[in-house]
Amino acid sequence: MNSLELINLLIASVATLLIAFLTFKHIKISTSFRDFTILVVSLICAIAVTMTPPLNEVPLLPWIIILYVNGVWFYGAEPKTPPKKIFTTSPAVTRVFLGLLLLVIASWLSMSGYNLGIALIIILIYALLGAYKERELMRA
Repeated sequence: MNSLELINLLIASVATLLIAFLTFKHIKISTSFRDFTILVVSLICAIAVTMTPPLNEVPLLPWIIILYVNGVWFYGAEPKTPPKKIFTTSPAVTRVFLGLLLLVIASWLSMSGYNLGIALIIILIYALLGAYKERELMRA
């Protein structure tokens, strides 16, 4: 395993640990401005990665970072304002699904080049944790 595959594995491991933590924790801090700020921060991180000499050899690493950062944010940050009565489900369920989708794409891009088995295990972990969190949000 070379250092570039190790970086992808490290990013995927950190994201998986954050997702496991955020599955059982309800953090209500999301606003439209904070969502935009996270998008801009992820773009800045991706540009910084492209300017770092050992990391700029990985062509998909900036996209992987953008997807992971936004995926973890959408998965873990619930809307700060309470949902309106017109919704039959919580708007946080949609955010969790979008976060899961971004995390699955990022995991597949980062881990499929290294080992398909590990990529599928990580995707399965995300699906199980996401199903649990969505069930909890539907119950509330």
